[in-house]
Amino acid sequence: MTIEEIWNEVRDVQAQATEGFLLKEDVERALELYEEYGSKHSSCEVRAAASGADRRLTILLISSSGIEVSRGTTGRRYNTSRTGIHVQFDYYADEERELHEHLKDEGFGAHSKRKRFESFVGTNEAQHEVDLSAEPTEETLSSLFKINKHARKYAGKAENHYNRRNHSSAKRNSSKKKALYATKASVLSQLVDEVEKIERHQIGDREYYCLYFDEYSFHVRLNEINIDEDLVENGVEELEDFEKDADTGDMTRSLKASLIHLNETFAVNANTHLDPATVDGYFIGWSYLG
Repeated sequence: MTIEEIWNEVRDVQAQATEGFLLKEDVERALELYEEYGSKHSSCEVRAAASGADRRLTILLISSSGIEVSRGTTGRRYNTSRTGIHVQFDYYADEERELHEHLKDEGFGAHSKRKRFESFVGTNEAQHEVDLSAEPTEETLSSLFKINKHARKYAGKAENHYNRRNHSSAKRNSSKKKALYATKASVLSQLVDEVEKIERHQIGDREYYCLYFDEYSFHVRLNEINIDEDLVENGVEELEDFEKDADTGDMTRSLKASLIHLNETFAVNANTHLDPATVDGYFIGWSYLG
């Protein structure tokens, strides 16, 4: 996974937290350590746990099994000696004698096979404020509607440029299309409890969830959002194509205003979803998002 993908997972876990936040530099440091030590033995784990929280803290675990982000409790499973950034191994010293002696020389414990690299990480200062208590506003729904329309425009431009063998322009537009769709899915994942109904639609050879809010509806791929299937109406409706955009919402609303609103309200920054973020050495994202 890339640093941006890991950071997005951390941000999702921390979205409603009040203390014990990991910072992006903590995540970068943990990933650097795993890249350094992970190749030495398959049992390598890098754990980063936010320091200074009285009760709740964020824990990032990087191992050969993948990435795990969770919330822990100091004084119970994760006490203060487990905060900070640690690298640890799990093997029999007699079977890995050369590796064991090498790690001991680097400061790893002879018995624990563990070393703390950073003693204090993270902060208790809120990284973003997200209010999920209220129903989605007209501003939120019209913003989602606006970025959805722009994503389709980028898709059309990407196809046209590709057919004309203008691959750089095709890549720019394709990346921005994917970033807007990912932004939409991320925001919708925070609004699932507020939907009026959820259906499954098959369009071509793909299935989508369709989420309904008042006079708005949004399609999102099944693998882009986690939804309890008990909330989905029975059956799969086959559609020939996506419904054409109706005259819904504030059509004068700009893409800039929409992206800024979603970033400030839901802590979803479209720039973090860009892949790639630069083409031919030029940043292709939205500069006003930072």
